[in-house]
Amino acid sequence: MSEEAAAYARKLEEVFGRAANRRKELAEFVPCSPSVVTRYFNGERVAPKDFLTRFRAFLDSRGVAVDNEEFAELDGLRRVAQEASGAYSAQVAYFRERIEELEQQLASQTEKQPPTRLEEELSEIVTDLDEAYQQAKTAESERGVADDLRVFVGGGSAW
Repeated sequence: MSEEAAAYARKLEEVFGRAANRRKELAEFVPCSPSVVTRYFNGERVAPKDFLTRFRAFLDSRGVAVDNEEFAELDGLRRVAQEASGAYSAQVAYFRERIEELEQQLASQTEKQPPTRLEEELSEIVTDLDEAYQQAKTAESERGVADDLRVFVGGGSAW
């Protein structure tokens, strides 16, 4: 687990601790499996943006206020954890979100501000996203080959 994921998980746990609810209730509200919530709170996985939005809605529905400043802190920790994550899915989510933001900034720029800096950053992130996607595809392919090999060898067949 990365330091960034641990910091995000600690903050999630801290905020959730103000509610007198169990993780299972949060999982049912989100909805996701209770084990996924546990992995998020332990920092084993980085809770994505949609989880964080539902997390806030859950707390609000239980009368536990999460003000905009605290939510922005959680969101910032999430973004840093996603960017630093070794999990391709977290990195892909991070890059997709950045691309969306940059595209919105680019669209809203005035003629007085040349978009070159944003276009360059967007291009770099698209390249990073493509690399992360290719790595994820390769990892999935290798995992599939390994699974196929286990089935072949486990089936008693000889080479």
